[in-house]
Amino acid sequence: MSDNKEMRAESRLERAMKSDAVVIGGSILLASLIIAGSIFYVMGRGNTAVAPGANNGTQPTAGQPSKVTSGLDIGQAPVLGDANAPHTIVEFGDFQCTFCTKFHTDMDPQIRADFIQTGKAKMVFKTLTFIGPESVAAGLASECAKEQGKFWDFHDAIYNAEQAEENAGKQSENSGNLTKAFFVQTAKNLGMDVNKFTTCYDNKDGQAALDQYAKDMQAAGVQGTPTVFIDGTQLQNPFDIAQYQAIIK
Repeated sequence: MSDNKEMRAESRLERAMKSDAVVIGGSILLASLIIAGSIFYVMGRGNTAVAPGANNGTQPTAGQPSKVTSGLDIGQAPVLGDANAPHTIVEFGDFQCTFCTKFHTDMDPQIRADFIQTGKAKMVFKTLTFIGPESVAAGLASECAKEQGKFWDFHDAIYNAEQAEENAGKQSENSGNLTKAFFVQTAKNLGMDVNKFTTCYDNKDGQAALDQYAKDMQAAGVQGTPTVFIDGTQLQNPFDIAQYQAIIK
């Protein structure tokens, strides 16, 4: 009888320990996701998710930045700065990604001042559209701006509009602010040929480029935005300027 009581007590203890382990494990996982989310927007939300196996071993482990050779060629992507600059910064971003907006606000000014304007590096932007229809619309519009040599001005205008939404406490994702009317007005403000821009946008002339960027994303193992590479090395934290300075001398 005593042995049976001890066995029942031990069984209850084991169940309690397992239950505690689940709670603790779940808490650790949640904390990890929160930390990861503070650095970049993890894909899987919106209308597109990263395909299984997209990582291809290219994601860095702690303290060991990876070197990527696929998906980073410039191709038809827009370039900011001297095309012959010795270093190449490649950013994968979505125009509706809140952390990409933060990256534009917090990091772009210093990156441009320290590396692009000094001729040390050039910057390449590959537009992703995984958050929703307004991401696709913004991507198509930006490609039409690229055709008239105005991509980067258009890029800045979109992110500034997204930042204004956030500053006003509004939902910036698929909120209805990135409309054709907004894009056309922006094109007009930038002195573009509005008729040419509108035709390009209506015909979705930029779709092939967006499709290629999505393929590049898969090839490079990109799983969140913003993701930044310098000369093929993925930065573990694109918001840490020291990581740029360590590569771009």
